[in-house]
Amino acid sequence: MSYLTRGPVLPEELSGLLAWVARIADARPVDTYVRYLCDAGFLVERVEPHDEALLEMVNQVCTKLRHTEILVGLRKLELAGVDFTPAKKMARSAASAVQEGGLGYAIIHAAKP
Repeated sequence: MSYLTRGPVLPEELSGLLAWVARIADARPVDTYVRYLCDAGFLVERVEPHDEALLEMVNQVCTKLRHTEILVGLRKLELAGVDFTPAKKMARSAASAVQEGGLGYAIIHAAKP
């Protein structure tokens, strides 16, 4: 199983609607996922952190947002009324949270005994 993970506190920018859509706001600490699996009768064999993969994905989102905003500005793409500011702010906050250890990604290997 793979999970988006988080530290005990997320920045406020990562708790709004966009963060819920991106599945950031409902992330749990990796220990919580391990407990859920153990409570369900699974034996957790190992936990692999892959925070670098999450950071790469967040950086790709930032790049796509910038490119899309440029295309809209050049009138090569029509997205009337779209405000990129909240999405860019959330993406920057997510990148910072990953770099500071407050947001991560993990693969948890577990089996039913």
